[in-house]
Amino acid sequence: MEPAAPDPDRLALFDDALDALLDALQPTPESDAVRRGVVAEMADLVAEVLPAHLHPGLEAFGSFRAGLHLPGSDLDFAVTGWVPAAPPQGPDEPPPPPLELHEWSPHEQCCLLEDLADALEARGLVDGQVERILHARVPVLKAVHARTRLACDFSISRPECAFKAEMQKLLGSLDRRYAELYRLVKTWAAAHGLNDAASGTLNSWSLGLLVAFYLQCGETPALLPPVWELLERQAPSMRAPRVLQRPGVTCAALKRLLDLATIGAGAYLGKRARLSAGGENPKTLAELLLGFFGFCGAQMAAWTAGQEGTRASAWWGRWVSAPWGAKRYIFSIEDPFNAVDNTARSVGTHNSLANATTAGYIAWVTSSSEARMRAALDATSGGDAASDVLAAYAWLFGPSAVLRLPRLPAPLAGALAAAVPDEDARESHAAADAALGGATAALSLSSCLVNATNNGSSSDPAKVQRVQDALELFRRLVASLGDGGSWPVCLGDYTARQRERAAAARRRLEEQAADGGAAGLAAAVGELHVGSAPARPAAWPPHRQQQQVARAPRPAQARRQPHQQQLGGGGDGGARGRSRSSGGGAAHRHDAQARAAAVVAALSALPNHPPGGSAPRAVPAGRGRAGRHSSSGGGGADLGASLFSSSAPLPPRPRRGQAAAAAGDGGAQPADAGAAPQRHHGGAVQAGVAGSGGGPLLSAALKDALHAANGGSAGGDGGGRRPRYRAVRHGGSEAGQRRHGGDAAPRQQQHVHAAEHH
Repeated sequence: MEPAAPDPDRLALFDDALDALLDALQPTPESDAVRRGVVAEMADLVAEVLPAHLHPGLEAFGSFRAGLHLPGSDLDFAVTGWVPAAPPQGPDEPPPPPLELHEWSPHEQCCLLEDLADALEARGLVDGQVERILHARVPVLKAVHARTRLACDFSISRPECAFKAEMQKLLGSLDRRYAELYRLVKTWAAAHGLNDAASGTLNSWSLGLLVAFYLQCGETPALLPPVWELLERQAPSMRAPRVLQRPGVTCAALKRLLDLATIGAGAYLGKRARLSAGGENPKTLAELLLGFFGFCGAQMAAWTAGQEGTRASAWWGRWVSAPWGAKRYIFSIEDPFNAVDNTARSVGTHNSLANATTAGYIAWVTSSSEARMRAALDATSGGDAASDVLAAYAWLFGPSAVLRLPRLPAPLAGALAAAVPDEDARESHAAADAALGGATAALSLSSCLVNATNNGSSSDPAKVQRVQDALELFRRLVASLGDGGSWPVCLGDYTARQRERAAAARRRLEEQAADGGAAGLAAAVGELHVGSAPARPAAWPPHRQQQQVARAPRPAQARRQPHQQQLGGGGDGGARGRSRSSGGGAAHRHDAQARAAAVVAALSALPNHPPGGSAPRAVPAGRGRAGRHSSSGGGGADLGASLFSSSAPLPPRPRRGQAAAAAGDGGAQPADAGAAPQRHHGGAVQAGVAGSGGGPLLSAALKDALHAANGGSAGGDGGGRRPRYRAVRHGGSEAGQRRHGGDAAPRQQQHVHAAEHH
């Protein structure tokens, strides 16, 4: 059944409210000047504190560079730099192409970010401490600028950072309604806690792609073209690699593509002007927002119910049927420049029910937003137009959109005064919102109170209290406008309501089971179904049958077996840090303890290793990046795991000064010279001890001796520390090897220890 058309008068009133909100969301020239000042200040800091041989720099990307930022949006910074990929081969040879920071090893990138975080704290440029999120897929630093209170994110520059921002800016230049609708959608998502990828919801890039996708294929005539029309002369094949999948992608190559996209945008505008002949899409913002909620809400509900393989592809400007392989993602939003990247992967997969409630909540909020808007725009509802529009508007965009709006339309202001007749109560609401600095910023983190996050917000009592205060203000405002608290405003409210409904359905199920009514029993079972997984069919598909078998209870002895295999020995070759060797059992544990004791005794007999206090510690398998490098010795368990399972106590690590003193005599030597030294953490060395299982060990004295032979740290603080990042890269990373035509050998063979060069 086709929904009723919106009432023109109510639609005009809703448009007036959206225009007033957009005026408040539009950054002023003064605020943009402040942001540019922060960018210049941070760029000067990076150039000053990082080593000059890295050619460091800083550039802004994200919504600020795209011109789509909100007054409270954070600043995204990318640290740039490069080093020579290899020393010159001769005076007549051309210099090798540079190796950019994103091609460094993850550990070296983290070291550089740690140095930057220390400098930010030492200079007092940030409020409090810098939050270091170095374990994420993209390591990032989060801080708050002390003078302007702007949130700042720092990461290592990647070629696509500036490219994506410029392409998004180009889309906004094709039709102003893209930027306006994006700002409204982002404010709506922040008000309901849907814009926090660390909490299992959507990131800003995914929201921008959804808005562009709706304007490409959800409207007739379309407001935006498929992205490929801006970059390609003719439609590419489905299997053709995208922009970021092509070999040799560099920042310079992407800048040339941006020039082509600008030319393509001009050609599209000319083509649209000729074809439309005055018949362009005349829809207003309220109509587009209503269509967006209906368009995306239906597909999100299908994704949540178990539909797979249907992608929202802004590259093609249409739905594309293509699964993601083994990853059964709940939401599928394709990156237009990388066909194998799902920008909505943070929502989770159907293989795990960890984010099942979050996916259902996102779909529910989107569908409910359409329902609330349609009810407010329906003249047959019988209610007051201004009151209906104000209630829907307040629930969509949160308290700040009502209480801090400088120019609220007169009918809505009258409806607010009628709903909250006490002027002191209205002033109290406004004061509470002002004390929060705008409730929207706090509401954007509301999902972290339910889901475990990686951004540290749920572990900060002050942030948690701000979020709870903002939610309480939101609930009071919604209740005062006539909803009576029946509409959830956050993931926590939605989860509580789902649990109540499940409990009620369970009670009905028990009652129907006691009465023996088959029809009522089936209805109650249907109401119990909550989450993203579809209702159980008559026959599970094969992959679901395998999951059910894997989840079946196992005896205690069978559950212990994988752990024993992880500690066990056997197998061919050295044990890699992240692999599990076969074998195991009590016999192996006794052998491991014996081997560990023998290793400790052998190391104690080495020069500069008296029995009382300088035996090195083992590097545990699979911890950090050290676990990725296996020793060259044959067969046996990982020595790190063996030492950790041993009952023999190990002496503490020697202090740096003691190790440096011992290095004057040449340093300690490994027990077996045949064990090749291995690279560890961006330049330090590990020496394998053969005949004991082949795990990596290195004394502090040997580290300092080899470090002194290498000429000291090229960017560290000296004093016996291992080099954090070097001025010239010998071999580079795997990406650098492939890019410059080198041998794509394993990482531990590409990085040659500095001592061998000397």
